[in-house]
Amino acid sequence: MTTTMFAEPPAKPGRGGARPGAGRPRKVTPSTFADSTDELESRIAAESAQLDANQRYAEARAEHERIKVDQRALRLKVESGEYLPRAAFRAATATALAQLAQHLRGVGDLLESNGLDPEWCEKVEAEIDRALANCGNAFKATHERSNA
Repeated sequence: MTTTMFAEPPAKPGRGGARPGAGRPRKVTPSTFADSTDELESRIAAESAQLDANQRYAEARAEHERIKVDQRALRLKVESGEYLPRAAFRAATATALAQLAQHLRGVGDLLESNGLDPEWCEKVEAEIDRALANCGNAFKATHERSNA
């Protein structure tokens, strides 16, 4: 019975064995060269597609950031009172136009009380009513176009 002084070290997992690209280079033949160029071209195309995707992503992200900046600027202008919300602007405009229409409708009576012939006062009132109707139709058409 012979004993040895040195024992073999235990095998370590993941060590040894065949590894891609290790060892002696293989002989390059025209067919293997064509295979390697096809592989290289496909790898280049894949990397180019990845770069294109990265570029599109970067552009979309930059556009998103620009939109967020614009929204923050608009919100700041609204909060500072530089811009009005659409509903507030519409309400203020409607109030002003109603006051104007009310005053214009009273012009005929005002002229009559100042001594103008009632026949002419009726003509003035009719013309004012026609102008207000045209104005109302124009606003209605604008509203319909904006909601279409």
